[in-house]
Amino acid sequence: MPAPKLTHRQEAYVQRILAGARPYDAYVEAGYAACKGNQRSVKAAELARKPHVAAAIEAGRAAMRQAGHWSREDMLRTLRGIAEGERVPAGARTQAIAQASKMLGLDAPTKVEQSGELVVKWAE
Repeated sequence: MPAPKLTHRQEAYVQRILAGARPYDAYVEAGYAACKGNQRSVKAAELARKPHVAAAIEAGRAAMRQAGHWSREDMLRTLRGIAEGERVPAGARTQAIAQASKMLGLDAPTKVEQSGELVVKWAE
């Protein structure tokens, strides 16, 4: 029996996963309803475990590898190797950890607020 065809939202989910989105972000970006609490992660994981969705994700990743594209996992694995390398300069380790942190969404957001009156003085 052939595998079921992906729905439009399932295809969008697969494409977002292949583009490097986190599963719970891909779930909402693909048009699935937003959920409260950790339900979004649960629903995204359930979707990814469906045999035909999992097969589409793996086929996409295999095609990307064959074409020479790095997956998110490949990048994180490489950054981890740099960060844990014995003969890697400290600066490179720090940069690898910082980049991995950004990829995983662990770095704190930065916000700059300015208030006050803008005063412009012209030279006389």
